[in-house]
Amino acid sequence: MDQRILAKELLEKLKNLKEGDIKENLKLQKKLEKISKLKDDVFNSNDVENIFKMNQNSDLLVKASYFIDDNGSLTYDSEIISSSKENVMKVFMKYQDAFTDEEYWSELRYVHIRQDFIELPYEIYKALFNSKRSNRELLMEEEERAFLEQLPDIITIYRGGALKESETGYGVSWTLNKSIAQQFVDRKKYLVEDEMVVHQLEIPKSKVVAYFNSRQEQEIIYF
Repeated sequence: MDQRILAKELLEKLKNLKEGDIKENLKLQKKLEKISKLKDDVFNSNDVENIFKMNQNSDLLVKASYFIDDNGSLTYDSEIISSSKENVMKVFMKYQDAFTDEEYWSELRYVHIRQDFIELPYEIYKALFNSKRSNRELLMEEEERAFLEQLPDIITIYRGGALKESETGYGVSWTLNKSIAQQFVDRKKYLVEDEMVVHQLEIPKSKVVAYFNSRQEQEIIYF
């Protein structure tokens, strides 16, 4: 059978499976995984929809592969790859005691950057980012550390957040770029009922916990 037709049929079966059909689900995902490893010339320009659907299932495929390889056990890798942005930090906290110091900081960076518009309790963030583990420098990439180092001793940071934050307490994510903060105001005002504003603070650079720029947001972590 043409592999493109087979892929389409497998995707349709996956979509129609009941939630509890775990074994059958895994079998179908495994078959689809094999198809996705075929050479590029298997698909032509008319198969864009098929390829898009396969990419949508990629996280499930990886999770299925891990699940099978680990004899039916869930692992950090299998859970984190298929977790929603809302849950990645929770998965990190679940497995954090099993990490080496190097893994702790690199994975904390990964899950923080991956989440979007997620606000966990302030004290949780504070505890995670203020861990006494060694190799803390791995929280930032080399370019980010170098950029932070060359900033002046006093810096101005901005945050797009609710007006009431100035009384109730700010979140931990700020930016060096005022226009980025304004973008967050513009996006969040349609999602929440609170009045949204751009907050501005001047702080000592020594109080900065981390600087991230992989999403081009010049993010500052500040407590």
